[in-house]
Amino acid sequence: MINDKALKSILIRNGYNVEWLASQMGYTTQNLYGKLSGRITITLDEVNRMRSILNLNDLETKEIFFGQ
Repeated sequence: MINDKALKSILIRNGYNVEWLASQMGYTTQNLYGKLSGRITITLDEVNRMRSILNLNDLETKEIFFGQ
């Protein structure tokens, strides 16, 4: 499951929001919220795209997408 609090914290720190990320990913906001909540499966390709868009380092990526 995605650590949506950590992701939202990074978005806010950089002056962005979930709506902005959704547009960068080519998704509707509703679709991205579904992925963040775990209702919709997120793929490794999507993780890599978000990592690139947000310029996440290894630790941030692990905390958001692979933490417990």
